[in-house]
Amino acid sequence: MFFKRRRLWTFCTFVYYYLIVSGAVSWENQNATSKTNIQQIHREHNAEISIEKQMENELNSVSDLDEVCKRDLEIYANASSLFMECVVLHAKPLNFCERCVAKYVLASEAFTKIKNEHRCSRHLLRSDYLQVISKTNDFLKNLWNAGNCDNCFDTVKFNDTYALNEETRQFFQFYNQTKECFNNFSMVNITQASHSNDSLSPLCIKCKELYRKMYIQYTDLGSPSYLCVDVLEKMNVTLKIWSHDYHCNLHDKNKEAVIAISLFVCLLPIMFYLLAKWNGVKQYKQSLYR
Repeated sequence: MFFKRRRLWTFCTFVYYYLIVSGAVSWENQNATSKTNIQQIHREHNAEISIEKQMENELNSVSDLDEVCKRDLEIYANASSLFMECVVLHAKPLNFCERCVAKYVLASEAFTKIKNEHRCSRHLLRSDYLQVISKTNDFLKNLWNAGNCDNCFDTVKFNDTYALNEETRQFFQFYNQTKECFNNFSMVNITQASHSNDSLSPLCIKCKELYRKMYIQYTDLGSPSYLCVDVLEKMNVTLKIWSHDYHCNLHDKNKEAVIAISLFVCLLPIMFYLLAKWNGVKQYKQSLYR
């Protein structure tokens, strides 16, 4: 009996100490986990503070850049708007390449200045989702390139170094002379001219040589897909007045008739010779059968 009680006491003591040790270990684990969580919270808090400080520094930096980049931004805004205004005002007749090249150069120069300044480029060109300034510059450049405007000039660079190439300048000169001639003889009623098939309009006669020079210069410039839009527009307008409004023609119908008759007369001896030869061979073959 005594031994049974002692065993029971020993077992209870063992269980008691086991529970105490297990509780201590569990408490230490919980304490360690709690410490880890607290450290993690501190780290996250410090990271948030760091992000807030960084954002504050960025805002302060942008505020500092206002004075440095604001003027460049205003210059580009004014230059780009002036170029677009010039393009719209010269949309009909379409000649914005020659008329707006100075404003295009200024807008391109203003954008390049912003792009080359690192701080301005970082905050003005890449800080917003839409990238308004960059897309505005892309639009202006695409509009200029769509008109093949560079093909009108020898070079288009900064510092006002742009000039019409010699071929385009010569074409514009012939165009101005032809246009002046058209204006001098445009007093003739267009309706009468369009219904008159027997006689040509004075415009067709007096302006023919100038129009011929202009047309030849136009064909010498190259393919229409290569030409700048100013040249194409001037040629199309002039061709409409010449052919559609006054029904003029570079080739004289009387001269064409004379040339056709002359060729026919020249071919008559050859035709007579061939016919005579064919008839002679036919008669020779008939004599052989006799």
